[in-house]
Amino acid sequence: MGRPQVIGLTGGFATGKTTVARMLKRLGARIVDCDRIAHQALNKGTPTYRKIVREFSAQAICDRQGRIDRIKLGALVFRSPAKRKRLENVIHPFVFRELDRVIRKTRKKVVVLEVPLLFETGFDKKVDCTAVVSAPRRVQIERAQKKFKWSPLEIESRIRAQWPLTEKEAKADFIIHNGRSWAETAAQVRQVWEKWKQITLQKKENPRKEV
Repeated sequence: MGRPQVIGLTGGFATGKTTVARMLKRLGARIVDCDRIAHQALNKGTPTYRKIVREFSAQAICDRQGRIDRIKLGALVFRSPAKRKRLENVIHPFVFRELDRVIRKTRKKVVVLEVPLLFETGFDKKVDCTAVVSAPRRVQIERAQKKFKWSPLEIESRIRAQWPLTEKEAKADFIIHNGRSWAETAAQVRQVWEKWKQITLQKKENPRKEV
């Protein structure tokens, strides 16, 4: 079996990437959650764990058992683009290696990589085509408040830590609007899925396609 078609799925904070990924899984795609892989890099005792602790100090980011506290680490790096970049320089090579391994081993015809920072990290160059899950800012804030119980200020800081949605949409091959009903989003996902099935495995430089 040849290499599967690899789709990069991204979006903004709380736009509904995971919801769309679940829909694609039901249609037959192999879904790879890159955040979950990144969390593996934080596991105590791993080479990436040791690098991160050296970079930021155990006192600042670890709990009493010496495990990296993701909340502490997130609060630290989201306040500083420079620190966030230092963290990415440690984690991203690990994530990329794991993704390559998963793609090589899968037997599915379509692999969807759920990557929050797809364009920011340049990983869009490693996939055959890209899709952005978009939603109005007010919807992002409402969803994040419901899910995380965070303050509007904290939510805004998370949103600003990523590229504006308009920039991601301009670079994407497909846009899925997830600001309305579940049924409307599901209909768009099915349309995109049918188009993906017609795309060759080799990435082409096509104009942006919006559904």
